[in-house]
Amino acid sequence: MAYNLNEINEVAQKLQLHNLVDTSSCAIEGIKNINEQVSLLVITTHNTVGKTFLKDCVGLHLGAINRISPCIIDIVSGTEDEFIVDSEFGMINVDEDTFRNQLSLKESPRLQAKIVRQSTFSKLIRIQFVYVEDFAELSFNEWIYKFASTDKVYCLLDGLQIFNDREKSFTDNLIFPIFFPKRCTYVIGNSKFMDENDRKEIMEYSISITNKDTLILFEDEDVLKHDIEGSANLALELRGDLVPSITKYLTTQLLNKLPSLKEELSSQNTELEEAISLLSDNSQVIEESKKRIQKKIDSYIKDYAYIQFEKRVNGFNQALRNSLTKDIRLCRHRC
Repeated sequence: MAYNLNEINEVAQKLQLHNLVDTSSCAIEGIKNINEQVSLLVITTHNTVGKTFLKDCVGLHLGAINRISPCIIDIVSGTEDEFIVDSEFGMINVDEDTFRNQLSLKESPRLQAKIVRQSTFSKLIRIQFVYVEDFAELSFNEWIYKFASTDKVYCLLDGLQIFNDREKSFTDNLIFPIFFPKRCTYVIGNSKFMDENDRKEIMEYSISITNKDTLILFEDEDVLKHDIEGSANLALELRGDLVPSITKYLTTQLLNKLPSLKEELSSQNTELEEAISLLSDNSQVIEESKKRIQKKIDSYIKDYAYIQFEKRVNGFNQALRNSLTKDIRLCRHRC
């Protein structure tokens, strides 16, 4: 059974699957958000690995002791460097030092920002970098929105704790079902000081739990930049896979919900039949009670009518006796 995104939304509304309605709406809005540029999503839950990406690929000069706070940063190429931060006063331009300090503040909420760099990547490319300490910091629908507005995703892993439980769950439930192999690349960080045996073991393990033909890279500035630039050349092919993969995922979500919905409706139907049966039984009882009551009423009316008739007859007899007695006495008196 095949649907398009609008049909999924309509079916979900008719079936009152409110969560799926919200999810499909986020997907539709995400797809509308894509533009002429190739949209890449870089996600990680590892501070050091995320900081390395910002330092090596974006050129953000973070110190060795600096940590980064949870953040979402849009990265584009332009003619002049800019650092734009979403503050309580709106979007404001800051210098690089201020931006780095803002990015490192522990007490700050999730930083929303934009970096414009001269010729960092092809101007055809737009990158959104997302660092969260836990994937749960963004809701399921927020991830769906981001994935639906993304041509390709890069997942930055830590080679020292490769594919932890949270990453396995996230990839199994979201990345694998949505992203075809050519739309997803895993980058293994913290690997520079590993020996060849360790790297081989990590690579074999990573391949064993990812989709076949999914690209897996060890962190290397030049290799990663080359792969990102190569995404621009695959733009049309990547964009062509976007809507079908999202649609297939949401169709699966819908079809997975139908058995439980059918079971629920069947249960409701059984309860309804039981209620009808109970009502039918009660109707029989009520009908019999009505008949008994009617008999009692008929009997009462008959008895009452007889009593009233008897009273009227007795009264007539008494009145007749009184009248005759009076007439007899009067007659005797005259005689």
